[in-house]
Amino acid sequence: MTSIALKKRLFEKYHVDIDYQRVLAGRRIALDHIFGKWEDSFECLYSWQAEVLRKCPTSIVVINHKEVEGQQQFTRAFVCFRACIYGFLSGCRPYLSVDATALNGKWKGQLAVACGVDGHNWLYHVAYAVFDSETKENWDWFMENLKSAIGTPDGLVICTDACKGLETAVHTVFPTAEHRECFRHMIMNFRKKYHGKVFEENLWPAAYTYSLAKHNHHMDKIMEANPEAIAYLDEWHSNLWSRSKFSMACKCDYVMNNIAESFNSMIKKLKGFPVLELLDALREWLMVRFEIRAKIAEKFVRRHLQILPRITNMMNNRSRGIVLVGISRSDDCKAEVTIKIHGYNWKHCVDLEKWECSCRRWQVTGQPCLHAIAFITSIRGGREIDDYVHEYYSVKSFSNAYAKNVPTMTDKKQWPVVDVGFKLHPRVLKKAAGRPRTQRIKSAFESISKRRHKCPECKELGHLLKTCPKLHPERKTRNRKRKNVEPVDIEDAEAIATDAETMGTTSAENGSTNKRRGGKRAKSSPVLEASKKTSATHDSPAKNTRSKCPPSKNTRSKKCPSAKSTSKNKL
Repeated sequence: MTSIALKKRLFEKYHVDIDYQRVLAGRRIALDHIFGKWEDSFECLYSWQAEVLRKCPTSIVVINHKEVEGQQQFTRAFVCFRACIYGFLSGCRPYLSVDATALNGKWKGQLAVACGVDGHNWLYHVAYAVFDSETKENWDWFMENLKSAIGTPDGLVICTDACKGLETAVHTVFPTAEHRECFRHMIMNFRKKYHGKVFEENLWPAAYTYSLAKHNHHMDKIMEANPEAIAYLDEWHSNLWSRSKFSMACKCDYVMNNIAESFNSMIKKLKGFPVLELLDALREWLMVRFEIRAKIAEKFVRRHLQILPRITNMMNNRSRGIVLVGISRSDDCKAEVTIKIHGYNWKHCVDLEKWECSCRRWQVTGQPCLHAIAFITSIRGGREIDDYVHEYYSVKSFSNAYAKNVPTMTDKKQWPVVDVGFKLHPRVLKKAAGRPRTQRIKSAFESISKRRHKCPECKELGHLLKTCPKLHPERKTRNRKRKNVEPVDIEDAEAIATDAETMGTTSAENGSTNKRRGGKRAKSSPVLEASKKTSATHDSPAKNTRSKCPPSKNTRSKKCPSAKSTSKNKL
C-alpha cells in the first residue's frame, strides 16, 4: 500500500488527517519492523539460496554481485525451481512468453519473467529474475540461465515485445527457436507512422488468419495503399506476428504477449517488496498455485477423462453453430467439407489420418477446426472429437505439469548461515527526478478504464458530494440514457478474419464487415446485417420530430422565440 493510500485509509477508518511526510516515515518504520532493515535483506540472499537448494537440490538459484569502490554490490538474481522445469518439459507446450516489469520499491530494478501455458490454457510460470535495467547484457544473462534450466525443446517458440536488447538475446542464445513478436506492441509502433482505414481493416485480419493466401491478400491491399508501410514492417518488425506463418509443432496460436502481461498484473502488490521478500513471496505464490492445480488434476484423473473438460466444451460450443452445406468423401478419412460461415460458402480438404485441414487451424492449434468437426461428427462408427485432439490438451499432460511441488521454507531466522567472505551491499541506482511512480503511464492507444466517483458521505458510487441524495433529498438523480454503440470485440474480429475474408471483396465490404464487430453473432452475413442497420438508422423517421424550444428567462411568456419575433413584428 502506498503512502497516499495509507493516508486515505487512516482518515476513513480513524477520521484523523495525518501529514503525508509523517505517514511516509511511519510506513518505512513499519516495513522495517515486518521485513527487517532494507540493507540487511541483500546479505540474506545467500542464506535463502542455500535453503532452496537444500530443500530442492536440482533447482537453479544464481546470485551475481559486482565490486564497486571496494564494496561487493548486488547486481542480479535468477530463480527457477525443479517443479517448474519438470512440469514445463513434460506437460506444457514449448511456448515461452518473456517480459519485464519495473519494481516500485526502494530498489528500482526490473523483474523479468518467462511464462508458458498448460493444457488448460492457464499461465504456467517457468523462471523469474531481478536486475537493475533492461540491457543487452542482462537479457543475455537471463536467456543463458533459462537455457541451462530447460534446454532447447523441439519446436520451442519465444514471444517477446519490441525490445531491442531482448530480441538480440533471443537470436543469440536460442538461434533455432521460433521468435514471435507481440502484435499489440507492433501495431502500436506502426500507428505512430502510418494510420488510416486501410491499415486498420487489413492488419488485424492479416494477423489472425491461418491461411497464407488470405494473409497475402490483406497485405496486398496495404501495398496498394502505401508501399512504404510494407517496407517498414519488413525492416523493423521482421519477427513472426501472423498465424499464417506460425510453425505447427508448438500448437499455440497466440499473437500477443498477454501471458507475461497477465503475470505482471497478478504480482502487482509484490513489486514494492525488498528483493529478498520479493523472491520468497513469488516462491510462496507458486507453491500455493501448484497445489491448487494439482488437486484439479487429481479430480480429472478420478473421473477417467482423456481430454481436459474445458477443451471439450470449447469444441462442442464451436460445433453448434456449424451450417453444413455438404461433405464430399474421397474415402473414410478424406473429404471435402463445405461450410457456410457469415453468409459465405467455404470448402476445405480434411485428412483424418494426418490430422490436417487446408485451413491450417487444426495443424497450428492442435484442436480440430470447424471442417474437421463437421466431418468427424458425420461419420458413423464411434469416432469422437476427443480422439483427434493433441496430447498437449490431455489430462495426463496436465497432471505431469503439476506433478512436482515447489519447496516449502521456514522463516529466515532458521535458514542456514552462509559465510561468503564479504558483505553484500545494495546496488546504488540512479534516482529519477520527482516523486517515484508506482504505476506506469499508459499510452494513448491503450484502453483506460473509467472509474466511477465514490461519494465521501454515503460511500456510494455514481454521484458527487454536492449531489448526494442523503444530503440533498429534494434533488432527483438524472437517468442518463446510454448511446446505442456496439462494442468492438476482438474475438468476433478474429472469427471474421479467420473464416470470412473474401479474396475478391471490395474495400467498402471489408469496412462494413469490420464495423460489425462485437455483440451476438447473426445467422446471416455480417456485411448485410451492418448495411441493414445503417440504412435503418438513416432512413427511418424520428419518433419525436416536434422541436421544443427552451423557455426564455428574460420574458414572462413561455413562447417559442419564433413566436416572440412574430408578435413583435405585428406591433
